[in-house]
Amino acid sequence: MQCQIYKSLKRQDTYVYLKGDDPAEILSAQLQQLLGRLEWVMALDLSQRKKLANADIDSVIAALKSQSFYLQIPDNFAATLRADRSDLNNTLN
Repeated sequence: MQCQIYKSLKRQDTYVYLKGDDPAEILSAQLQQLLGRLEWVMALDLSQRKKLANADIDSVIAALKSQSFYLQIPDNFAATLRADRSDLNNTLN
């Protein structure tokens, strides 16, 4: 499975693996705004690999098949996203 990898210029150590070539066609406007400008890093053939340095390859492939992208984020950013989601849920309830 081929994918394109982009890095966020707004969020350090944040990468997006895409099944297609154009982030604007795959990522929601909200996610694009959160990530900011993306810079292409490389193309990667996941079928030629058994593992990745900072992501579980099976999770990446599953996400690419189901939603056409995989978001690799650092732990501190993930905690921020969870807190933001929790605040939003509390506001709506």
